[in-house]
Amino acid sequence: MKIYYIGKHGQLNSNQDEGSITRSLTELGHDVHLVQEHKLNRFVYKDCDLVLFNHCRDFDSLKKILAPKVFWCFDRIYWNGPGLEGRNITRTEWVKQATAISEIGFLTDGDWVATGTCDKLVWLTQGFNQYLPSVVPSEKDSGTILFTGGGKYYGRDSFVAEMRERYGSKF
Repeated sequence: MKIYYIGKHGQLNSNQDEGSITRSLTELGHDVHLVQEHKLNRFVYKDCDLVLFNHCRDFDSLKKILAPKVFWCFDRIYWNGPGLEGRNITRTEWVKQATAISEIGFLTDGDWVATGTCDKLVWLTQGFNQYLPSVVPSEKDSGTILFTGGGKYYGRDSFVAEMRERYGSKF
């Protein structure tokens, strides 16, 4: 398939989601053309099989591309907590607009997909990036279970507490 992938490609200070996805799609045999999200309004569309985007907000430019569109959003859409009303409104509106112009939407937020608000949404978690740079092993044995997600500020406090209680120093 010929795929136009709209994203923030080449970010130096991030975990390189777009790079990992691009590499995986290419390894699967797809012809992936990168389009910088901030240049989408100047993008000249040529025939393709699919347009993939992650968090693009330029819906006017996306609508002009006459190809099937798919999105994959890595963010939590709705988070029930104090002071998050504006964030929640922005994210739920983004999903609504992205879904309206897309064939299907993938979200890492399985809770939002489970609300059943739209049959075009599918829960798709992010996988481990196999293209990580080498990591220097720690001198200290830190345990057998490594949790790499956010805790307190990401709503995972109860998960972290449960893991610590269940696995003790192995977590």
